[in-house]
Amino acid sequence: MVVRKEALVSGVEFGTRSRGKPWNRVSGAEEWVDLDRSFISRRYDRLAGLIPFFDWLLFQPPGFRRKAVDRLDLKPGDRALEIGCGTGRNLPFLQQAVGPTGRVYGVDFSPGMLAKARKLRERQEWSNVELIECDAADYVAPEPLDGILFGLSYNTMPHHLTVLHQAWSLLRPGGRLVIMDAKLPPGLGGELVRPFGVWLMKRTMLGNPYIRPWKDLARFTDHICGKESDMSERQREQCWVINNEVVEPPPQIALGKEELTERHHAFIHALEAEGKLVGAGPFLDDTGNRFGTGMIIFRAATRAEAERIANSEPYIAHGVRRLKLLPWQRTAGR
Repeated sequence: MVVRKEALVSGVEFGTRSRGKPWNRVSGAEEWVDLDRSFISRRYDRLAGLIPFFDWLLFQPPGFRRKAVDRLDLKPGDRALEIGCGTGRNLPFLQQAVGPTGRVYGVDFSPGMLAKARKLRERQEWSNVELIECDAADYVAPEPLDGILFGLSYNTMPHHLTVLHQAWSLLRPGGRLVIMDAKLPPGLGGELVRPFGVWLMKRTMLGNPYIRPWKDLARFTDHICGKESDMSERQREQCWVINNEVVEPPPQIALGKEELTERHHAFIHALEAEGKLVGAGPFLDDTGNRFGTGMIIFRAATRAEAERIANSEPYIAHGVRRLKLLPWQRTAGR
């Protein structure tokens, strides 16, 4: 999510939210309740050595950090700030973008995170990288900034609107602000993973899955270079897998084997013509010999739609095979 600074919209209210547990249940639904900032700082101190593991655990797409920095459109000699710089995983890309004549500022309120970032700076001998331990809401840069990055930090801040307001005030006219963050996939997939996402965030990164950064940015400017669907390099599609079992003993049906096979192939071709087919084929062993019944993968927004499609497959419709329908999310590159 990228915005170019044009003007500050007035009349926006900012402030912290309530303290308490990371989530409550209200009428059967999860409701996020923000935690005290000192608690968050202590949590991140403990997690400082595990950040690379969380990149893997949370399915972060490869190259997404470099892409976020690229969207700042920094040039040699520019001044850049990362809010929530953590252990410094984005600093190499920022430092490379501004070059030796530029300057990079990193702000974080976790001493444990910053200790690792400072070790990285020392190893790389970056003389133009300055790391500051403070609350980003209170940070004032020593000079106007050309670019500001929230690196997977925005939804972990209980006072994110206050921080965004302060960050916006630090940008020079024409500067860029990028929020690199995660969001739940749309549709049924998002509904299914939301309880797990809330549970995982409560025990790890404390990121609020209900925050919508693109809506917050819209309060400041109409010049948003990116949309809600542009929050990640890759998109996830809700798909379904037909993985059948042969019914034994086979039922007596009027159709012959060849006609049933032809109808099965026609079913697959129809899915392809409708743009719903992802893939289909038999199972093959190491020697290339077929075994089992094969698999069909197709797109459908809901389970009800998927069941309707799957039950119309000829082998299933005539009781020759028993339906096993499994949900599957396909990650597709743009």
